[in-house]
Amino acid sequence: METAKLGVNTPPIKTQHGWLSIYHAVGPDKYYRLGAVLLNLQDPSLVLHRTPDWLMQPEKDYEIEGFYRGVCFPAGPS
Repeated sequence: METAKLGVNTPPIKTQHGWLSIYHAVGPDKYYRLGAVLLNLQDPSLVLHRTPDWLMQPEKDYEIEGFYRGVCFPAGPS
């Protein structure tokens, strides 16, 4: 469950079922995690579905105890 920050990560992807959007949020443990939502094509303010669990979360030592504690980055190296 998100308790703090909530934001979008990527531009939404138009699908036949709606707009697919990846988002990030912070939980009570202060970890950043990624989830996904499916938004209505005609009215994107309507959430049709949301992933029941996270798609990605900090799991490796360097994600939990690294420079950015409790954060995983979905992008590759820059």
